[in-house]
Amino acid sequence: MSINLSYPTLNLIANYFGASQTLMSQISTHIGTQYENGQFTKGAKAAFSSLPNSINNGTTISGIDLPVMLSDNVDAPKKTVLILGQDPLRDPHDLMLPSGYNAATEVVFGLPYAVQFGKKYKGVKLYHLMFEDIIRASKSVYLTDAYKFWIKVGRKTKSVKQLAVQLLQNEINSVKPDSILLWGKSANAMFTKFHLRTNANIVSMPHPSGAANGEWKKVLSGAYSAGSKATFDNKIKYFIGNILPQL
Repeated sequence: MSINLSYPTLNLIANYFGASQTLMSQISTHIGTQYENGQFTKGAKAAFSSLPNSINNGTTISGIDLPVMLSDNVDAPKKTVLILGQDPLRDPHDLMLPSGYNAATEVVFGLPYAVQFGKKYKGVKLYHLMFEDIIRASKSVYLTDAYKFWIKVGRKTKSVKQLAVQLLQNEINSVKPDSILLWGKSANAMFTKFHLRTNANIVSMPHPSGAANGEWKKVLSGAYSAGSKATFDNKIKYFIGNILPQL
């Protein structure tokens, strides 16, 4: 399946992190514009004047995921589904991180759910099959996180939450999604607690990751039969049969 990547809210992200739009464009270009053909990249912390102190002063791995729009090559009018997740995740043992990365002075940039690697990236194949199912239904998919950056500790202070909510509201206003799909408890909590404004249809589901298998078992047992297991195939079946028709 041919899927294009674009960055319609890059100016919002640049302002949020205190970076120049030129630099952010360079970073997004380096990550890539084609599905399954991209990479992680890195940027100097000093170039981002509004990074949270927990990132600026941290010596452990930190990362930022750029919100991205996924669409096919058909020019027909589309509806847009915004998928809201929790936050980026960076694994210090990940062999796909940029070579020579210095955690004390640099931030690792990527895309939500490692979209730049597509289904080739370990652990996210399920997510990407769900994205592709939505796109096949003649919709575009806008991926973003409740929190745009990740560091092991200190990311969710009150001020950080307030800024994150403000940015997410600006994204919603800019993208104007027809539906918003909330993935997991953190996304649900942010959306409901902070009363984000939108006319979009709101749909929620457990996060696709294995960490949410306990919640998946409850949902699957209710939808199918008691004791249904949170398997890869059952999650896909539930998504196609119960979530996709709502988007």
